[in-house]
Amino acid sequence: MAKFDLSEIKKQPKKNLLEETKPNSTSEPLNKKAKVKRKGKVGRPVKNEVDKLSKKVTVNLTEAEFNKLKKLSEKNFDIPIPKLIRSFLKQGDHI
Repeated sequence: MAKFDLSEIKKQPKKNLLEETKPNSTSEPLNKKAKVKRKGKVGRPVKNEVDKLSKKVTVNLTEAEFNKLKKLSEKNFDIPIPKLIRSFLKQGDHI
């Protein structure tokens, strides 16, 4: 197998790619979207302090209790278990 002479490649001056790709100061940069000024706020409205569910409670359950809640959750259109427990507490006038 013949050996290749790489000395010619090593002698070539290095090019600065950043210098070549800088846009001219007189022209606008390409592929930049213009900023759009919007009136008012954007996004979801802020909830009232009364409506926020900010407090958390940890409940330890047995395997049987958890499975029972999971089956109830699946029967009720896959409602998450915490929402299911909260709805039970509301229905019983506990909260």
